[in-house]
Amino acid sequence: MNPDTMVQMIQANAVIITAVSALAAMVLFFLFLLTVRRIALLSRRLDRFMKGSSGDSIEDMVVEYKQRIEGLESLGGALNGRVKALETIQRGCIQKTGLVRYNAFCDTGCDLSFSLALLDSDGSGVVLSSLYGRNESIMYAKPLVNGKSRYALSAEEQEAVNRALK
Repeated sequence: MNPDTMVQMIQANAVIITAVSALAAMVLFFLFLLTVRRIALLSRRLDRFMKGSSGDSIEDMVVEYKQRIEGLESLGGALNGRVKALETIQRGCIQKTGLVRYNAFCDTGCDLSFSLALLDSDGSGVVLSSLYGRNESIMYAKPLVNGKSRYALSAEEQEAVNRALK
């Protein structure tokens, strides 16, 4: 096709070409307006989202929560230290007990005598014995280190220690 023929064809169809171009421009303008409207809606939604319920921005809320978390972490470290100190103290507290009731003398009944072992976590502590008789009662204590005493233990005292160590 030569250029003169092309120019004649454009001139002959100029009204149609102009109408199609105008229609395409109107469609593009309409799509542009729809896009602008959607952007405005999304912008409003983003603004609402970025504001917290108290009106603070999400960035401010994140910073505040980060500070709270750091505070909780330091508090957790302090609490861990206190727990370890309590665990150390607790090791020396009475944790294990064993009780044996028995009849120390044949003229008394009802197992009114007893041996009571009070031990810490290492098995150290004391065994208390009370011997009940019709005319008198005697109570004495024997120290224990790791479940053993430097004094001879009666069968009832040893049983109380064994029960405590179980």
